[in-house]
Amino acid sequence: MIELVLERAQNPREEHQDAHLDEAMAAVFDRYGEKPVRTVIHRVLVEHYPFRTATVDLEMRNIDGIRIGTTAGWFLEELNVDQDC
Repeated sequence: MIELVLERAQNPREEHQDAHLDEAMAAVFDRYGEKPVRTVIHRVLVEHYPFRTATVDLEMRNIDGIRIGTTAGWFLEELNVDQDC
């Protein structure tokens, strides 16, 4: 999952309905780097932290935790739909 987020941040999809999510993740990676973003995704998807709480001790704005958690959730949902087809 984290690798997909990294891939889309590095290579945002063009002409896709969710391209704005890729661009948002690219901005977050540029601002904070890979390690804090990985930590937030892990906390949200594996440890079930609330999005804002997932940023604790990471020197990250709470709103960016919400962006990361929301985007990771959307990407996970896309993966699940793709696997169901």
